[in-house]
Amino acid sequence: MFLLYFVYAIVGITLFGATRFGPFYMEDANFRNFPEALLLLFRMSTGENWNEVMGDCQVEAPQCTESGPKKDCGMFLISPTYFSSFFMFGVYLMLNLFIAVILDNFTNCYNKESNLVTTEHLEEYRTVWRKFDTTATGFILLKEMRMLVTRLHKLNNPLVKGLLEKRSLYGLINSEMRNAKGTPVDKSGDPTVNFNRLCESLCVLQMEMEMEGNYLTPDERAMMEDKQRKLKRDVAASAIGAAIRGFLARKRYENRMAELAEERDKYGVTAPSSPSSSPRSSKSSTSPRSKGKRSPRSPRSKQKGEKGSGATRLQL
Repeated sequence: MFLLYFVYAIVGITLFGATRFGPFYMEDANFRNFPEALLLLFRMSTGENWNEVMGDCQVEAPQCTESGPKKDCGMFLISPTYFSSFFMFGVYLMLNLFIAVILDNFTNCYNKESNLVTTEHLEEYRTVWRKFDTTATGFILLKEMRMLVTRLHKLNNPLVKGLLEKRSLYGLINSEMRNAKGTPVDKSGDPTVNFNRLCESLCVLQMEMEMEGNYLTPDERAMMEDKQRKLKRDVAASAIGAAIRGFLARKRYENRMAELAEERDKYGVTAPSSPSSSPRSSKSSTSPRSKGKRSPRSPRSKQKGEKGSGATRLQL
């Protein structure tokens, strides 16, 4: 782009350096020296009065001196060719090409990582987490983390890419979650895993795997930190949404139970009695069939009775 401006500035100084001033080709916009020529070309590339400057550079006699040492006439045929070609190459071609290169660099910069974690992947992570954390506490047992990773792997979620294939990576996450500070312990004494901490650890691990063996330039490091901040914001938003949904679900459940209690009190519905005090059991205990019947005696009891009667006879 600068090369095009440089060439046209030199040609403009050669062709129109001595042209007399006019309404638009004046002291602030001329080809008398190199800086003024570059400034005029830049102004023309924006489309400001470039055709008027071209008209001033076409001046002919008798409005100018055509010959002699003070020759200051323009070039009637060369001026349209010069200005039209510059406007075509400098505005319609080079400027658009320059903008296209910038946009292409931005596109390549933001699409450099193929498996970037998106909001949809975080939503999948949250959905699978809810199957293990049914009460929306934000914690699950450490022994359930393996099943969580397996379900995410079946969904092709990039958060768990390579964890099941490489045991060292899963062991790294497992040890980090086990040794995490501030994580509560379950009632049975089993360690738990926090929703946010696990998600952040998986994101950082995937970024380190993606950038492994590559030198990070300051721009790439800044981009990586910016992505980490965005991921943290997304994780926080997902956690807050899950907490709100869990709170609303509990409120609906409590309101429903309160409505059921009010209906029970209103219509006088009592709790069912225990089976031992049911009338069916009392009837069965005092049924007429069991009144006149005796339970059959076993052979052992018969023998004991005979021995007891013999002993009484001897005493008599």
